[in-house]
Amino acid sequence: TTKVVTGYKVTDGNNLTAGKKSVTISYTEGEVTKTTTQEVTVVAKALTGIVVTTKPDKTSYIEGESFDETGMVVTASYNDDTTKVVTGYKITNGNDLMLGQKSITISYTEGEVTKTTTQEVTVVAKALTGIVVTTKPDKTSYIEGESFDETGMVVTASYNDDTTKVVTGYKITNGNDLMLGQKSITISYTENEITKETTQNIIVKEKLSINLGNLEVVSKDQKIYLESIKPLTTIKDISERIKTNGTIEIFKGTEKITNTNTKLATGMHLIVALNNEQIEYIIVVTGDINGDGNSDDIDLLKLARYQVGLDKTVKEEYLQATNIYKDNNYGDDVDFLKFARVLVGLDSL
Repeated sequence: TTKVVTGYKVTDGNNLTAGKKSVTISYTEGEVTKTTTQEVTVVAKALTGIVVTTKPDKTSYIEGESFDETGMVVTASYNDDTTKVVTGYKITNGNDLMLGQKSITISYTEGEVTKTTTQEVTVVAKALTGIVVTTKPDKTSYIEGESFDETGMVVTASYNDDTTKVVTGYKITNGNDLMLGQKSITISYTENEITKETTQNIIVKEKLSINLGNLEVVSKDQKIYLESIKPLTTIKDISERIKTNGTIEIFKGTEKITNTNTKLATGMHLIVALNNEQIEYIIVVTGDINGDGNSDDIDLLKLARYQVGLDKTVKEEYLQATNIYKDNNYGDDVDFLKFARVLVGLDSL
């Protein structure tokens, strides 16, 4: 007879090792024990696959960046239906990511078995995000009508990969013929069809303007002479005749003349200034050849000595004063004759 029994014991059935071919089964009834074997096939535990179970913190990249695995969790599965988190995996094509690349490859080896998986990524083009003036130009203060000078200015561009670089080839808008009160110029820079702008603050001051009325201005040898001033004219007289939006100062040599009743004399300098801009005129009083503010016999004698070569100390501005006849032939016989007639009352300057 036979019957199905329970309560048997399995010998060597725990911690099966690879290559084991059977286990032993024993059954006792009364005082009789019988044994048999059961064939088994035991293979080694092996890796069957890997998968990314937690995505990395960063999945969006700029071309040229490298993959960052921070936060990523990779889990391995085995042929015994177990899993575990693994490290020591390798990343393929994760450096210098290319525009349009959609994934990186992850591989893990255990024993002699290697399994791979992928992690999706987005790779976009490196792009300009902004520009800024990182070093101001040497000059930021201007007179109206001047043009912006970029000398010394450094413009730095920023990109969507958090990098920066100094750039040239930028364009400057509204930098020519600067207007009074203008507070900035606009700088634009284009890269790969993307244009960004920034501004540079400036100060534009009023341009010096002057109206000389009926005073004659003569330019010679890179000097400006203010002529047609009658003897005995005072600083006050000329200040009232000259209309300007600047300040007027008169110097004799390096000494500033403050007494407005002082007579004008050949060789004095009239300086009109505004906003660091100035125009300087050398005053010429016709007939005042020695620079004392008078046109008299002493000047006529100096002119005579100059004509015959006995006086060679006549400076350019004083030579201008010898143009008595107003024919621009300085200190000739015609000037001497007219000057003499003026002094005896037969003619006038």
